[in-house]
Amino acid sequence: MSIESVESELAALRKLEQAVRACGLPTIMVSGQAQLEMLAAALKEISDARLEAQAASV
Repeated sequence: MSIESVESELAALRKLEQAVRACGLPTIMVSGQAQLEMLAAALKEISDARLEAQAASV
């Protein structure tokens, strides 16, 4: 796994952490739909980063 792949996955994991923390906020601050969209986007970024890492290692 290259350094770039690791950094990409770590950045995606940080976004997931932010999205999960946003889910703990009152819905007045972040709507339920926005929470779901943030989680979905963050999980997709992690998946993409892992796919890139796998492709780079082959």
